[in-house]
Parts: sequence; C-alpha cells; structure tokens
Amino acid sequence: MSRESRIALPATLGEWIQGWILEDGEALVSHCVDWWGCVSVRSGASGDEKALPPKARRALALAAERFALDRPVAATLENPLPASLGLGSSTVDVAGILGACALLAEKDLSEEEHFALCCAVEPSDGIVFRGLALVDHLRGRLVERLPAAPPLWTAALLPRRTLDTEDYRKDPARMRAVRNRADRHR
Repeated sequence: MSRESRIALPATLGEWIQGWILEDGEALVSHCVDWWGCVSVRSGASGDEKALPPKARRALALAAERFALDRPVAATLENPLPASLGLGSSTVDVAGILGACALLAEKDLSEEEHFALCCAVEPSDGIVFRGLALVDHLRGRLVERLPAAPPLWTAALLPRRTLDTEDYRKDPARMRAVRNRADRHR
C-alpha cells in the first residue's frame, strides 16, 4: 500500500546576518520570504533517485536510515527556486525530504532535530524554524530564537553568477576573510 506525505518550505533571500558571530565559529539568521518549494515522498513507489540532485539523494538515504523507512521511497521535488543563488533551494530539497519522510514514518521531529539532520547533509539555512533563529549552520544547532522581524517589503536582485554552498566552504581564502571580520560580525 502506497502512502504519501508532502511538505512546503520557504525560500530565503540570503541572511539577515551571517559571519563569525560565535566564539567558536560562524552562525546565521536566514531571511525567509514568501516563495515556496514543495517536496513529496511516497512509500511503495520507485522513483528515479539518480534524477534527484546529489544533496537530495543524500537526504533521502539519511531519512530512510534514520526513520527506518521501507524501501522503495520516491521523492518528487517541486522547487521553483533557482539553484546556487542564495535562495536556500538545496535546503528546501533536503529539509523537505527529511520532513516529509518523518511524516511518512509518523515520527515526531522537532525543529531542532530537523535542522540538525539537514546540517548532517549540508550547511543549511534556518528555514525549518518558525520565526527568526540564530543558528550554527555548520554544526546543526539552534543558538537563539529571536524576536519577529518588523513588517517590511523586500526586493530581490538575483545575480548572474552562482555559488554552491559546498564550494563556498572549500575556499580557504574566503574562510580566512570571514574569520578576520569576526569583530564586525559580532
């Protein structure tokens, strides 16, 4: 018998703030906006896992293991967010798969647990939290819940160049520059 679950998550237009904020590392506050991606997972149905982006495949494997899902499980991504522009597109895919699989397995998943699982796949935006949250996006932990943002309008200018989260983290010069601005970030 096939079962299905579906989850929707918001995009983020980068961060309210990101940098070497903590004594021992980086943190960020995601700037979530009303632009959504959806993920559906279905048990008892085979899908083409190879058609999924690599991070989504890793999330599906982690979810199957963590939630003891009977295979096969198929994931469908309905994500209109352009990749590698700072919109959280891969976090929508990863968090969507993990959250939908938890629902499918009828497992309770707190926001903190959900975020930690996302960060086990890749450094992740804080889109799984209701409201603003300062998060350690590398170690997968909530640092602090923050007050609501004031009402505002946001305009987004999307760059032509792209940058993958994992590639960003591999550049030693960029990481030194982030660390050197720690006083400003705090």
